[in-house]
Amino acid sequence: MLLLAACDGGGATTPGSAQSLVRVAHFVPDLPDTVPGLDLRVNVAMPAGYARASFGTVTPFVEAPVATTQVSAQFAPSTSADAPLPFALSGRLNLAARTRHTFLLVGLWRGGQADFPGFTVLVSDTAAVATTSTRLTAVHASPGVDGGIDVYLLPPGTMAVPALATPAVGSVGFRTGRSALVSSGSYAVVATRVGDRSVVLARQDPVTFAGGGAATVFLYGLPPGPGVQAARTIALRVTDDR
Repeated sequence: MLLLAACDGGGATTPGSAQSLVRVAHFVPDLPDTVPGLDLRVNVAMPAGYARASFGTVTPFVEAPVATTQVSAQFAPSTSADAPLPFALSGRLNLAARTRHTFLLVGLWRGGQADFPGFTVLVSDTAAVATTSTRLTAVHASPGVDGGIDVYLLPPGTMAVPALATPAVGSVGFRTGRSALVSSGSYAVVATRVGDRSVVLARQDPVTFAGGGAATVFLYGLPPGPGVQAARTIALRVTDDR
């Protein structure tokens, strides 16, 4: 059972008046096996939880200045003097104060130009939520799933998506995120391709969403197949973003 009470991928959650919150999600599934992980840096610094990040890591939120924030990655182990990976260097961004940003690193190391890894920046809504609700964000970070995804919240123990079920968050395109307010409580979280309830891509059951909070569901990884390690197949990662 996943109870979103302590922050999984959380960290600082209330930025100062001249600060923004930043985190990094590493969803590049096919880096060489010789790479022990990625060292993730925010303005050259490498906060706790950002070193040797393995595939599927969502780092804690850390504060970053609203002016000229830059996120980068290097093959671990690294030093601050080492050059960042060319595909893992964000622009120098001016972030709005009191906002949360997820730097989503996703793509295929061995893919063509259209699929090559890079950062996508997702900005979180931070408005207050009623104590009976949770702001749920669904993020599609699986390069092996063409088209969009739907995310369903079903009664715990439900294996198949009922024919009349409606997605809690629907039509989420690759490298994007969408949000909706959902009722707090315990659910089976299930992801499918858009409009296709017959095949479950991944599920996590049960997950409890606390009232008045926020959470993100990431779909990441590759479909099972020849040469795909079990640890890199499609999965869901749920973080508490309060």
